[in-house]
Order: sequence, then C-alpha cells, then structure tokens
Amino acid sequence: MSRSGRQRRRPGISALLTPLLATTLTASAVFAPAVLHPGQAHASTLSKDVTANLFEYDFNSIATDCTNVLGPDGFAAVQVAPPEDSYDQASHDWWDVYQPVDYTVGGRLGTEAQFESMINACHAAGVKVYVDAVLNHMAAGTGGSDTSYDGQSFDSGTLTYPNFSSADFHGYPVNCPESSDSIVNWLSYTEVTQCRLSGLPDLATDTTAVRSAEAAYLNGMISMGVDGFRLDSATEIGETDIAAIEALLEKDTTTGSAVSITQEVYPGSSGQDSRLNPTSFEGEGSVTAIDYTYAITDDFKNGDLAALSGYSPTLPSSYASTFVTNQDTERASSPSLSYANGSEYVLADEFLLAYGYGSPQIFSSFEYGSYDQGPPDASNGDVTDTVCGTGAWECTERNAAVDAMVGWHDLALTDGGPVSNWTTDGNDLIAFSRGSAAWIAINNGSSAETATFTTGLPDGSYCDIIADTYSDGSCSGSGIVVADGQATVTVPAGGSVAIDADSVIGNATAVIDVTVPSSTPGGDTVYIAGDFSALGTGISSGTDWEPGLHPMTRIGTDEWQAVVHAVSGTTLEYKFDLNGTWSNVEEAASCADRANRTFYFNGADSSYTAEDTVYDWAGLNGC
Repeated sequence: MSRSGRQRRRPGISALLTPLLATTLTASAVFAPAVLHPGQAHASTLSKDVTANLFEYDFNSIATDCTNVLGPDGFAAVQVAPPEDSYDQASHDWWDVYQPVDYTVGGRLGTEAQFESMINACHAAGVKVYVDAVLNHMAAGTGGSDTSYDGQSFDSGTLTYPNFSSADFHGYPVNCPESSDSIVNWLSYTEVTQCRLSGLPDLATDTTAVRSAEAAYLNGMISMGVDGFRLDSATEIGETDIAAIEALLEKDTTTGSAVSITQEVYPGSSGQDSRLNPTSFEGEGSVTAIDYTYAITDDFKNGDLAALSGYSPTLPSSYASTFVTNQDTERASSPSLSYANGSEYVLADEFLLAYGYGSPQIFSSFEYGSYDQGPPDASNGDVTDTVCGTGAWECTERNAAVDAMVGWHDLALTDGGPVSNWTTDGNDLIAFSRGSAAWIAINNGSSAETATFTTGLPDGSYCDIIADTYSDGSCSGSGIVVADGQATVTVPAGGSVAIDADSVIGNATAVIDVTVPSSTPGGDTVYIAGDFSALGTGISSGTDWEPGLHPMTRIGTDEWQAVVHAVSGTTLEYKFDLNGTWSNVEEAASCADRANRTFYFNGADSSYTAEDTVYDWAGLNGC
C-alpha cells in the first residue's frame, strides 16, 4: 500500500502564507529554476516531537521500522519496551518484561548486540531511541526459585536477585506500614512509595546502593546511544528518588545534554498527598498526561468532539506526554480507545497529532483476546519479528492517515501556531487550523457532512493528504480549492480531510542570481520585499511595497539567500533593501534604472527578467 505521508515528503522551510522566493546574490546574473523534491532540502529544518511506541516489537523489527517507516515519515523517536532480562514464566504474558530480574540488556526482545544494532539503525534514520525503564520493583515470581529469560536464577521469597539482596527492598514494618506489604491507602505518600505495587518487591530507591545500581544500568544504555527513558511506575518511585537517580546519569552521547525523561504518573485524586500529583514531577522531566487520554476517549466514545476544545489540562503542554492509548489504558476496566475501535481510534490519533497539546505518542502493538496475552512469540517466549497486516500485529505507525498526519504535525509544530478557526456541528464534526500552516476536519459521525470552512490557509489548490497521494506538487486526487481563505469540503463518515502549506498543487521553486559589485558591509543585512503575501502586503502606489521586508540569509561574502515556494503561472515582482529601513531600497519612481525585478513561475520552465542585474548599495542614496 502506498502511504500518503511517505509520498509527500516535506519541502521544509515552509512559507506559512505562500510561496517562498529563493533568491541568491552571486557574481552572475542567471536564473536557475530548481524544483525541490519532497524530503530533499528542508526536512531537517522541521521540528519533530512525535514518538512511536512500538510496544513489544523485538529489536530487529524496530531497527527495520526506523529505517523504512519512522525516519522517512518524520517521527522524532521510538520507545522500546523494557529490554532488561526479565521473569520467564510458562504462559509468557505481556507483562513479563515489567518484572525485571537482572540489569542486563537481553531477554525476550533480543540480545544486547541486536539492541545496539537497533540504536545505530534508528540514529542513522534520524530517530532517537527511548527505553521503558522499570526501576520501582523487581520480579515477584512464584515466591521461590525462578528463572529469567536469559537463564538467571532469582528468589522473590528471600529477595535474592543478581543485583540485589533483601537489604535493598522496602518492607513491613520498617518502611511499609501495611502488614500485607502492599499499597492499601493510595492517598498516602509513604504507602505508595514504600509498599508493594501489585505484590511486586519494592526497591529501596531512597538508598545509595539501589540508586547506584539503577544509574549504572541506565548509564550502560546511554553509553550504547540511548537518548532517553520512560520511567515506569514513577508515582511509586517518588519525585525525590527520581531526582537523585537522574543526578547520577551521564549526558546524551550525541548532544552532550541530559537525556530525555518521561515519567509514568497517574492523575491525582482528592485527598491525595500533593507529592503524588503529576505536577509535582515536572522538575524531573515530562509526565504522562493520562487525564488527556481519558478526555479523548470519553469525547470520541460519547459523540462529543465539540467538547475537546474546552479541555482544561492538568499539566502544561511543555511537560505533557500525550497518547490515545498505551499497554495499560487499553486493558483497563474502562478501556481507552484502541485498535479494536477501528476508525474511531485512527481519528483520535489524528486529533492527537493535530491539536498540538503535549508531545504526542502513537501506540502500536499486537492483537489480544485476554488481558494477559503476550505478543506473537516462539515456544521459548522470545518475541518473533513484527509482520504487519497479518491480524497479529496492529501497526498504527504504518496507517496511511496517521502516517500523513505525522508530517502535518511536524509542519504545524514548526511553522504553525495555536488552534484557530475552530468549527463544529456541536457533536461529531470538528475542524480547525494551526495558524496559517495547516487545517483539518474530523468527522466521527455515521454520515458524511459537507460544509464551508475557514481554513486559515492562503488561496490556492491543496491536496487532501488523508485520501490522496501528494508528491512534487502533484496530487492523485482533484484537490481542495481555498478561496478567500475558505473551502467547501465533504468530510466522509468516520473520516477526515487535511491540507497544509506543503500540499499546494502545482508548486515550483526558483533561484535568482544577482551581482553585488562589492562586499556588503559586515554588520548589514539584506532584505527582500515583493508582491506575494509572504513577502509583503501588496503594492503601494506602484513603486514600493507596504511593510513586509523579510531578512535573507548570508551564505557568502557577497551572497544572500531566501527560499520560496510559488504556484505555477505566477509572476513575482520584488526588490532588495539594505538593513530593513526602506531607506536603501530600489525605487522605480525615482530611479528608472532600478525598476522592479520580475520573474514568472511556470514549473520547470520558469523565466526571469530583470532591468538591472547589478545592485550597487552605494548608488542607492537619493533613490
């Protein structure tokens, strides 16, 4: 299946409002049209923050996915399920990997060598690697002698593990006030952080020995190239202990900065110790915005998408890690949306990517018929390679609509703004734009709806990236026409329509070369103004433009550059200015030899006309 997003690679420095002009001042006067192929020149300039949570994919499959899917589609990172050696119990349930036995990389997801190879492949594709880390507890086992996937022995009855002994755990009555050793009062900070979660032996993360062992485990992965961690059961560890462990971590080997941290913290409740609330963990990194998951689930299930605009988040957007579902919420007693919800789940993921709250995560995993069921595996429990489209694996990150919306999101994050032009029918249909960069309509209803929407985008024809394939200015569909900022669109039942500034039909890119006879003064900046809305606000008195000067980028001693996309069949007039004050700008009225420069876009056959190809700064005084 061809995927819209992969076909429509982003051209990059996207003009929010229109065509960009690509102008270079060099020693020659030659017009050289250059059509930028999607994904070529500007993809690296886009901001990216979408993570693919490839839950319980094995290391080899993640490496392949990074190369073939995540990198090309604009994902920023991949999250890997806990890679440590874990409890090997006969039924090989999904939660085995959340019962660590030994702090070594290697278990049912692959070997350490495969783990390192995966990191290298992902980095080569421009994708960061985040690891789900289980630091709160160790495996419960049967209470006697048990074995890990890698053959290590442990005894949860005597609390004997390769890395820890009984002195390294909390217990009744010294730490936990409950004789059962398990959390009973979820409002109590002491119980939540020092008693057992679901019977799992609770590590004394408030001790130097445990903190050092856990930091050594994480630092080992950082040295392999891991870029960050999702801390499982962070609420039960406690913010203070997390801060102490983070203080022992090495810097990211690529950036030299602290590695990324996301903490699993559930929403607080009335009467709960404030130290357990999500906001208390903001100082240590991002926090899972699970209340947002609940809101999205409720509104999509109840046919009340209109309410999504009124959501009041607990966490600031900059600290929120957002998702429609994960391995826990999809199996909860009141489950979140999941693959089983079909189009509703896909639309919810599209909304997550479009709305712009938090850093979104797309969850991909496997089908299951019971709570405990694990991923497809071999007889020994080792997870087998992910094969999408077989009914066993649900590869959401490869869904065509989600695939396209990751690129839409990256563009909106880079060039867009907050949600605007919100429109709704009061129930199942919503539409909105992100500044002037992108627009989407989502219909969760059972009937198609046709309406005229304010898109916020400049006039032109755009490709619907959800239904059609876009590539190099061409669209497989008929396109959507925006006139006076509005478009009449039919949004299919259980479907969506999305356009953005990088899906303009008929785009071309041009380069103009103009002579500068002497070096531009060192502290000066060259600006450009023109009759495109991206370069100015229109011609005034036929001689100059209203304020709309745009700084160019110095690329050499006498060379300056700006880049613009334009629609074929457009004629552009423009001028240069020195220092952005309009005092040193070419004026056609008073200087006949300084007439407006012009060129005409006609795809690859663009032509260029300039009355004077020499731009002499010294001669501008008095013009």
